[in-house]
Amino acid sequence: MIQQIVAAVRAGDDARTHVLLQVFAREADLSAALALRRQLYRDLDADQGPARPSRRS
Repeated sequence: MIQQIVAAVRAGDDARTHVLLQVFAREADLSAALALRRQLYRDLDADQGPARPSRRS
């Protein structure tokens, strides 16, 4: 994606650069949101302990 943006900038294609930057920002936001979601659920699981009692107890 970065290489496509750089190529569009070097070619002076402002419209393509704009679209690629929008796509990149949206994907970055989605990636950040998914990472945050994983972290929040991991933290929630840690606070609540195991979801099921261990069979060993």
